[in-house]
Amino acid sequence: MDDLRPITPLRRPLADKRVAVPPSKSVANRELILSALAKGRSRLELGPMDPGDDVRAMVGALGALGYRVDWDGGEITVHGGSSLSGRAGAVVDAHDAGTVARFATALAALGSGF
Repeated sequence: MDDLRPITPLRRPLADKRVAVPPSKSVANRELILSALAKGRSRLELGPMDPGDDVRAMVGALGALGYRVDWDGGEITVHGGSSLSGRAGAVVDAHDAGTVARFATALAALGSGF
């Protein structure tokens, strides 16, 4: 297939790097999941975006799954890699957010307590 492109793994972590993406609740939720999976601390600056119910639901889901998430004004900090042992009996309320329902379910499946 001609449309295949190789992906070269990074040799060092992306510490202290910034990525600017258009304001999007869907992208923000994906970034929150990736931040939970990453080792260390990741910061998501919301800027002028109103996070809305979907981002609030994802932050709640990460907390329910045992991740430490700090929300200070327009910045969300996720302490990743801390909950892969799982939290047995965790209840995640996705509200009406499809990305939360799909991604939090997959994230929960990575823990040994589920």
